[in-house]
Amino acid sequence: MAESLLLRAERWSEAISKPTAIVGVAFLLIASGLTIADVFSRWVFSKPLIFVHDLFGLSIILVVAATFPTGVLQRKHVAIEFFGSWLGRHASRVLDSLAALLTAIFLAVVAWQVTDVAFSKAATNDYTYVLRLPTAPVWMFAAAIIWISVPMQVLVFLLQAFGVRQPNSAEASHGE
Repeated sequence: MAESLLLRAERWSEAISKPTAIVGVAFLLIASGLTIADVFSRWVFSKPLIFVHDLFGLSIILVVAATFPTGVLQRKHVAIEFFGSWLGRHASRVLDSLAALLTAIFLAVVAWQVTDVAFSKAATNDYTYVLRLPTAPVWMFAAAIIWISVPMQVLVFLLQAFGVRQPNSAEASHGE
């Protein structure tokens, strides 16, 4: 019963992470396009596009935030596994579960800090220098995306703690 519920939650989380990945890719393409346009303008007209810095900075915020949900679900974080291999399979699972829990706590702190930045930007009416675009909405959107990854990481912790969908050694070594 609990395993079925966790697997359904995992499928739901994967469905949510796909749009955030699309957001990340879209804003990465925007940042790339802006860079290309700026280089082209410098080459052809010997003048930079002065607004590029504004849009590039805002887009990179979303690119970074959008990597969190998919990275969490695909378990694309750094893991040190040699202690677990020394201590045995059960100890390894306990250590992996603890690491997943600590990662969830860390993500919550990151989300809280990004939310704090967003509210600070809103309170001070922060805007970009050239285009005068408000920065708070971008930071709020980034915070929302990172907050989405927190319960996903809690789910990863629960999947790990209950031994649901444990990757075998071949999958783990290939990063799947």
